[in-house]
Order: sequence, then structure tokens, then C-alpha cells
Amino acid sequence: MKVENGRVRLRFDYAETGLIAQNGPLREFTIAGPDSVFHPAQARIEGNSVLVWNEQVTQPVAVRFAWRAIPNPNFYNAAGLPASPFRTDKWKLKTQGLL
Repeated sequence: MKVENGRVRLRFDYAETGLIAQNGPLREFTIAGPDSVFHPAQARIEGNSVLVWNEQVTQPVAVRFAWRAIPNPNFYNAAGLPASPFRTDKWKLKTQGLL
């Protein structure tokens, strides 16, 4: 994860043949600043990386993808395999320690 002018660039290993968004713009990305509050994010594929941003988050520190109970992602590699949910933060989850 690299921050570039208020946006986050995510690079993906094993994406040499490319990344694709099926049926429209990328969905299911969220971004947070130092306050740890996640906002829906815009995302754009650029080669083997994804640029993620939200105009309300001027100092991004974390990104999550498909990080909810029933996500509806459309992010795939060129072979047609879907991306797994992921997060770049290590913050304590709201449900952590409840069970």
C-alpha cells in the first residue's frame, strides 16, 4: 500500500496478466483516515495495481475490500478468478473478543 496525493495505490502480486472489473466500475472498496472511520471508496485499475480514494478522506491510512457479511464484488484477475476480501489495517475488529 502506497499513499499518493491523498489516494492509495494497492499493488497485487501474481497479476502480470492484468486485473479486471466485471460489469462496471470496481465495487466494495472502503478507505479510512487516521480516525479509523471507513467510507465507500472509488477505485480504478491501473495495470497490476488499483488506485483507491474518497474525497472526504484526505489522509488515507487503510483500505478494505469486500469486508462485510455479504459483499457483491466485481474484482477479478485476467484468468477470471475473484479477489478475496482483504484489509490493509490491523485495527481491532468490532466483533473481536465477543465470542
